[in-house]
Amino acid sequence: MSDYTLETFDFIFSELTGSVSCIDQFGNYLFANKEFKNDFLKNKRSILGKKNKELFSKSTADILDSNNLRVFKLGVTQSFEEIQYLDGNRIQYWLSIKKPIFSYDGRIMFIVVFSYDITARKNLEAQLGLNFLDNDLARPITSYIYQSNYYLYLDEGSKTIDRNSYFFKKKISILEFIESFDKRYLLQYKTMVNLYKIIIHEFPGNIFWKSNDLKIKIFSKSLANMLKLNSTDEAISTTNYDYCDQKSAKALTDLDIDIITNKKTVVVEESTKLFFNWNLAEKFFLSKKRCVFNPIDNEYQLMGTALDFTLRKNVEINFRKALNKQFLEQEARDSFLANISHDIRTPITGMLGLIDDIKANSDKIPSIQNNVDTLKSITNEFLDLFNGILNTVDDNEANLSVSNKTVFNLIQEIESCLLLFRPIIDDKKVNIEYSVIEGTPNVFYANVVLLKRILINLIGNAIKFTPKGKIEVIVRYDNKQLYLNIKDTGIGISEDKIENIFNRLFKSSDKNLNHQGFGLGLYMVKKYVDALSGKIEVDSKLGIGTTFHLMLPIDVSNVEIKNSDVDIKANERISTDSQINSNTVLIIEDNQLAGVALRQMIESLGFDVTLVETGKEGIQIAKKEHFKCIFLDLGLPDQSGLDVLLTMREHYLTANTPIYVVSGQITKETHKSCLDAGANATFTKPMIKQQLETLFV
Repeated sequence: MSDYTLETFDFIFSELTGSVSCIDQFGNYLFANKEFKNDFLKNKRSILGKKNKELFSKSTADILDSNNLRVFKLGVTQSFEEIQYLDGNRIQYWLSIKKPIFSYDGRIMFIVVFSYDITARKNLEAQLGLNFLDNDLARPITSYIYQSNYYLYLDEGSKTIDRNSYFFKKKISILEFIESFDKRYLLQYKTMVNLYKIIIHEFPGNIFWKSNDLKIKIFSKSLANMLKLNSTDEAISTTNYDYCDQKSAKALTDLDIDIITNKKTVVVEESTKLFFNWNLAEKFFLSKKRCVFNPIDNEYQLMGTALDFTLRKNVEINFRKALNKQFLEQEARDSFLANISHDIRTPITGMLGLIDDIKANSDKIPSIQNNVDTLKSITNEFLDLFNGILNTVDDNEANLSVSNKTVFNLIQEIESCLLLFRPIIDDKKVNIEYSVIEGTPNVFYANVVLLKRILINLIGNAIKFTPKGKIEVIVRYDNKQLYLNIKDTGIGISEDKIENIFNRLFKSSDKNLNHQGFGLGLYMVKKYVDALSGKIEVDSKLGIGTTFHLMLPIDVSNVEIKNSDVDIKANERISTDSQINSNTVLIIEDNQLAGVALRQMIESLGFDVTLVETGKEGIQIAKKEHFKCIFLDLGLPDQSGLDVLLTMREHYLTANTPIYVVSGQITKETHKSCLDAGANATFTKPMIKQQLETLFV
């Protein structure tokens, strides 16, 4: 580099990739390369003596000036993420390294600024949820990107401008020197060459210039330091294979050849394994390479710059691994829940169905009646226990999101909750009723999943702790607040325990009262209420009863026009059912026990039933015979229940036939998929007789 002419340096800086500029202590631009002018100057041709406020918007100029001043004050190399505000509310992100250049007496003469456009990378990081901000200062982290075990890009600059420089002898500023520069004067010429050498030598980033055969012509000091070379001259005429493992060197070389062959410019993230003290270490670089024609050598060559991106890339890689692990764990968890839900609920469905059938046919044998009642009670208790465990395990942040809103009919949802408890209520001396205060709308827009979980838990608790008497659900809406009161005449809660009932694993009942549970129900209710930004309070007295007061902020002003839509959909389902004159119901269920139980309940309602065990059989028979409705399991042995559903909706005989999906693995996503495929409704096993009765009304 010592024998390079001013013309050669002019060529290097003209073609250097990335935006490069020099700024003095007064904020004046001394010069900038061609890419800087293309990126920032637009129609402005001259840069000499300009300030940021003359080139950029005020907000952008303030950011740049503040960062430049920081480097001048600290006297150390700093890296910044800088924001440029463009027209049309567009934002461009730049990664800039700013390095001070000192005089012999320790004064900073100017700073060299090297910038890369990282807008695309910032958008990628935003999609991943990565945050590279200093949370205390609410600004991009500085100087962290270039630190590693091998290379610390945070220094005190270089005292490289000696007392013999032209501007010291003539006592003028660098700006004045450049303005008055004249190639005819040897001292000025040599000073300008030395300035170029200084900038390349002390460049705040990696510079490489390669000949047509990809041998290095120029190496920056930063790159030499990274590779543990004694000087930049050691790199002259070397290649990628002198510093990288075979695989990395080949990948880098293949790209370099492609760039020169096809005369193009690329921006790329490169992974390289470099030799450090006879060991290989993986480094990541954000590189910009360009094919340039060098008129001096009369050949196409490679000019490039690179930023050490290792730390930032490793953060991204580790973050991606964590996301992938979370996804796999969630997938395994969902699969486990779906499988166990199906495998346990399906046989329970059959058990309950057969129990009801035995009871209906043994009313003259009291001993059998008692045993059947006991068996049914135990089975229901086990099902309640299993559902409680499953609902608790299935709780996740997605389900607690307020954004999962749908339009729903509140009265219908309350009735569906009460229907779940009908078998238990029938066996107890308890009346349950609900009332709606005048002025309460029918339709709401909120997270109905969370609302139903709250109601099911509170109503279930009321039933559990009310041996006899009454349970009331009172609904009122006022001033954008939905008020729900669940009141019972049960055993009540002692005053000293009320403040702890929403704690995890806390049980308020006396262990001698034989009420089983995990102490999770009210804890989950509180989580759901908090997720809906609501409040819950409780009044209770021992031996008298308990009332839970629920207050949820729900604005119905934006959904009132949808009232008619909800009612129409409900009426359409009824009218569709009534149009079918067939008295035969088709069940597609591979589990014989569950299929028989469902068949017996439907037959007890006065309908004929055809039961098949595979999707293929179901499709074949549905194409030949008209059915009143079809009950379809999802987990069939030969094909997915969803595929069966889609196939049936394409055939004219089953295009409008009500199809109900009954499965032990109904989730929110499964429910949506079934409705999208054409199902009229979904039901979680086991179905009870009261649910069937509502379908055949």
